[in-house]
Amino acid sequence: MPDCGNISNCKLEGDQITYDVVFLFEDESTQRHTVEWLISEDVPFYAGLLKQCTTSFVPVDDLRVLVKQCRDVVDFKK
Repeated sequence: MPDCGNISNCKLEGDQITYDVVFLFEDESTQRHTVEWLISEDVPFYAGLLKQCTTSFVPVDDLRVLVKQCRDVVDFKK
């Protein structure tokens, strides 16, 4: 965003929170998902969630592929 939503110095302070969610299935197998949040009190909107990502292994044929999906706030107005 060219003018950073009129925020001076174009800088946001934030905290990253990372945790794992482990699913236990009936066959005793498990699947782990890692969740990441980037939050900030410096943004001019109520929810300070700037980024949310989930990382997991997805089975594809005989392989397990690492997939990371993210949602980012990329534009806002002050």
